Amino acid sequence: MRRNNTALIVIIAGIFLFLLLAVGSLAYAVFVNGSKTTAVETAKSEKTDDEEDKETGDTARTEKKTEKPKESKVTLAELKEKKAKNNEYSDNLAIRMKPIHRSYTGGDLDYENTDQINEWGGAWDDELNAVYQALMKKLTPSQQEELRTEQRKWIKQRDAKLNESGDHLVNADLFYNLTMDRTYELAELYDKVK
Repeated sequence: MRRNNTALIVIIAGIFLFLLLAVGSLAYAVFVNGSKTTAVETAKSEKTDDEEDKETGDTARTEKKTEKPKESKVTLAELKEKKAKNNEYSDNLAIRMKPIHRSYTGGDLDYENTDQINEWGGAWDDELNAVYQALMKKLTPSQQEELRTEQRKWIKQRDAKLNESGDHLVNADLFYNLTMDRTYELAELYDKVK
Protein backbone atom coordinates (compact mmCIF):
# COMPACT_ATOMS: atom_id res chain seq x y z
CA MET A 1 0.00 0.00 0.00
CA ARG A 2 2.81 2.38 0.86
CA ARG A 3 4.50 1.66 -2.49
CA ASN A 4 1.31 2.55 -4.33
CA ASN A 5 1.07 5.85 -2.43
CA THR A 6 4.69 6.70 -3.21
CA ALA A 7 4.23 5.82 -6.87
CA LEU A 8 1.06 7.90 -7.00
CA ILE A 9 2.82 10.89 -5.43
CA VAL A 10 5.70 10.59 -7.92
CA ILE A 11 3.26 10.40 -10.84
CA ILE A 12 1.28 13.42 -9.60
CA ALA A 13 4.50 15.38 -9.01
CA GLY A 14 5.65 14.48 -12.53
CA ILE A 15 2.37 15.62 -14.05
CA PHE A 16 2.50 18.84 -12.02
CA LEU A 17 6.08 19.50 -13.13
CA PHE A 18 5.16 18.82 -16.75
CA LEU A 19 2.20 21.21 -16.59
CA LEU A 20 4.33 23.84 -14.87
CA LEU A 21 6.96 23.62 -17.63
CA ALA A 22 4.30 23.73 -20.34
CA VAL A 23 2.66 26.83 -18.87
CA GLY A 24 6.06 28.47 -18.36
CA SER A 25 7.08 27.74 -21.95
CA LEU A 26 3.79 29.07 -23.24
CA ALA A 27 4.13 32.25 -21.17
CA TYR A 28 7.68 32.74 -22.44
CA ALA A 29 6.62 32.19 -26.05
CA VAL A 30 3.79 34.70 -25.66
CA PHE A 31 6.20 37.20 -24.11
CA VAL A 32 8.82 36.78 -26.84
CA ASN A 33 6.35 36.77 -29.72
CA GLY A 34 3.98 39.36 -28.26
CA SER A 35 4.73 42.00 -30.88
CA LYS A 36 4.38 39.47 -33.70
CA THR A 37 1.03 38.33 -32.36
CA THR A 38 -0.11 41.92 -32.03
CA ALA A 39 0.83 42.61 -35.64
CA VAL A 40 -1.08 39.54 -36.81
CA GLU A 41 -4.11 40.48 -34.74
CA THR A 42 -4.01 44.03 -36.13
CA ALA A 43 -3.83 42.73 -39.67
CA LYS A 44 -6.76 40.37 -39.00
CA SER A 45 -8.86 43.14 -37.46
CA GLU A 46 -8.13 45.45 -40.41
CA LYS A 47 -9.12 42.65 -42.76
CA THR A 48 -12.33 42.11 -40.80
CA ASP A 49 -13.06 45.85 -40.94
CA ASP A 50 -12.52 45.86 -44.70
CA GLU A 51 -14.85 42.89 -45.16
CA GLU A 52 -17.44 44.59 -42.96
CA ASP A 53 -17.13 47.78 -45.03
CA LYS A 54 -17.75 45.84 -48.21
CA GLU A 55 -20.81 44.18 -46.72
CA THR A 56 -22.31 47.39 -45.34
CA GLY A 57 -21.28 49.54 -48.28
CA ASP A 58 -19.35 51.94 -46.05
CA THR A 59 -17.14 53.34 -48.80
CA ALA A 60 -16.18 56.51 -46.92
CA ARG A 61 -14.36 54.46 -44.31
CA THR A 62 -12.69 52.32 -47.00
CA GLU A 63 -11.58 55.38 -48.97
CA LYS A 64 -10.14 56.95 -45.86
CA LYS A 65 -8.01 53.84 -45.26
CA THR A 66 -6.63 53.79 -48.80
CA GLU A 67 -5.52 57.43 -48.79
CA LYS A 68 -1.77 57.73 -48.83
CA PRO A 69 -0.25 59.64 -45.96
CA LYS A 70 0.83 63.14 -46.84
CA GLU A 71 4.56 63.49 -47.22
CA SER A 72 6.14 65.15 -44.24
CA LYS A 73 8.06 68.35 -44.82
CA VAL A 74 10.46 67.41 -42.03
CA THR A 75 14.02 67.04 -43.28
CA LEU A 76 16.45 64.38 -42.15
CA ALA A 77 18.47 67.01 -40.25
CA GLU A 78 15.33 68.07 -38.36
CA LEU A 79 14.58 64.44 -37.55
CA LYS A 80 18.06 64.06 -36.06
CA GLU A 81 17.38 66.98 -33.72
CA LYS A 82 14.16 65.39 -32.44
CA LYS A 83 14.12 63.60 -29.13
CA ALA A 84 13.58 59.86 -29.48
CA LYS A 85 10.22 58.57 -28.28
CA ASN A 86 12.04 55.51 -27.00
CA ASN A 87 15.40 53.86 -27.53
CA GLU A 88 14.05 50.40 -28.25
CA TYR A 89 16.02 49.72 -31.45
CA SER A 90 19.25 51.21 -30.05
CA ASP A 91 18.89 49.27 -26.81
CA ASN A 92 18.18 46.00 -28.62
CA LEU A 93 21.16 46.64 -30.90
CA ALA A 94 23.42 47.14 -27.89
CA ILE A 95 22.17 43.90 -26.35
CA ARG A 96 22.60 41.94 -29.60
CA MET A 97 26.11 43.24 -30.23
CA LYS A 98 27.37 43.20 -26.63
CA PRO A 99 29.16 39.82 -26.93
CA ILE A 100 31.02 40.98 -30.05
CA HIS A 101 31.92 44.35 -28.60
CA ARG A 102 33.05 42.77 -25.33
CA SER A 103 35.28 40.32 -27.25
CA TYR A 104 36.67 43.13 -29.37
CA THR A 105 37.52 45.47 -26.51
CA GLY A 106 38.65 42.67 -24.26
CA GLY A 107 41.50 41.39 -26.39
CA ASP A 108 44.81 42.80 -27.51
CA LEU A 109 44.97 44.08 -31.04
CA ASP A 110 47.70 42.33 -32.96
CA TYR A 111 48.23 41.00 -36.44
CA GLU A 112 47.31 37.47 -35.38
CA ASN A 113 43.69 38.42 -34.73
CA THR A 114 43.15 40.73 -37.72
CA ASP A 115 40.82 38.17 -39.31
CA GLN A 116 38.75 38.03 -36.13
CA ILE A 117 38.50 41.83 -36.01
CA ASN A 118 37.43 41.83 -39.67
CA GLU A 119 34.74 39.26 -38.82
CA TRP A 120 33.45 41.42 -35.97
CA GLY A 121 33.49 44.44 -38.28
CA GLY A 122 31.46 42.39 -40.75
CA ALA A 123 28.89 41.70 -38.02
CA TRP A 124 28.58 45.45 -37.45
CA ASP A 125 28.29 45.98 -41.20
CA ASP A 126 25.40 43.48 -41.30
CA GLU A 127 23.68 45.40 -38.49
CA LEU A 128 24.31 48.67 -40.33
CA ASN A 129 22.63 47.30 -43.45
CA ALA A 130 19.68 46.00 -41.42
CA VAL A 131 19.02 49.29 -39.65
CA TYR A 132 19.49 51.22 -42.91
CA GLN A 133 16.87 49.07 -44.65
CA ALA A 134 14.46 49.32 -41.71
CA LEU A 135 14.93 53.08 -41.57
CA MET A 136 14.34 53.51 -45.29
CA LYS A 137 10.94 51.83 -44.89
CA LYS A 138 9.89 54.42 -42.31
CA LEU A 139 11.07 57.57 -44.10
CA THR A 140 9.24 59.66 -46.65
CA PRO A 141 10.63 59.61 -50.21
CA SER A 142 12.44 62.93 -49.75
CA GLN A 143 13.94 61.76 -46.44
CA GLN A 144 14.96 58.48 -48.09
CA GLU A 145 16.85 60.41 -50.76
CA GLU A 146 18.58 62.52 -48.09
CA LEU A 147 19.60 59.40 -46.17
CA ARG A 148 20.78 57.66 -49.34
CA THR A 149 22.97 60.67 -50.21
CA GLU A 150 24.27 60.89 -46.64
CA GLN A 151 25.07 57.15 -46.57
CA ARG A 152 26.97 57.32 -49.85
CA LYS A 153 28.99 60.26 -48.50
CA TRP A 154 29.73 58.32 -45.31
CA ILE A 155 30.90 55.29 -47.31
CA LYS A 156 33.25 57.47 -49.37
CA GLN A 157 34.68 59.07 -46.22
CA ARG A 158 35.09 55.67 -44.56
CA ASP A 159 36.85 54.23 -47.60
CA ALA A 160 39.13 57.27 -47.83
CA LYS A 161 40.17 56.82 -44.19
CA LEU A 162 40.80 53.12 -44.78
CA ASN A 163 42.93 53.88 -47.84
CA GLU A 164 45.02 56.42 -45.89
CA SER A 165 46.21 53.80 -43.46
CA GLY A 166 47.17 50.93 -45.73
CA ASP A 167 47.88 48.79 -42.65
CA HIS A 168 45.70 45.67 -42.29
CA LEU A 169 45.40 45.82 -38.51
CA VAL A 170 44.69 49.54 -38.44
CA ASN A 171 42.14 49.12 -41.25
CA ALA A 172 40.36 46.32 -39.41
CA ASP A 173 40.23 48.39 -36.23
CA LEU A 174 39.12 51.52 -38.10
CA PHE A 175 36.45 49.66 -40.09
CA TYR A 176 35.07 48.13 -36.88
CA ASN A 177 34.83 51.46 -35.05
CA LEU A 178 33.52 53.55 -37.96
CA THR A 179 30.87 50.97 -38.81
CA MET A 180 29.80 50.55 -35.19
CA ASP A 181 29.46 54.32 -34.73
CA ARG A 182 27.43 54.71 -37.93
CA THR A 183 25.19 51.78 -36.95
CA TYR A 184 24.36 53.42 -33.62
CA GLU A 185 23.80 56.75 -35.38
CA LEU A 186 21.22 55.18 -37.72
CA ALA A 187 19.66 53.18 -34.87
CA GLU A 188 19.12 56.40 -32.91
CA LEU A 189 17.58 58.00 -35.98
CA TYR A 190 15.29 54.97 -36.36
CA ASP A 191 14.12 55.43 -32.77
CA LYS A 192 13.27 59.07 -33.53
CA VAL A 193 11.25 58.20 -36.64
CA LYS A 194 9.06 55.59 -34.93
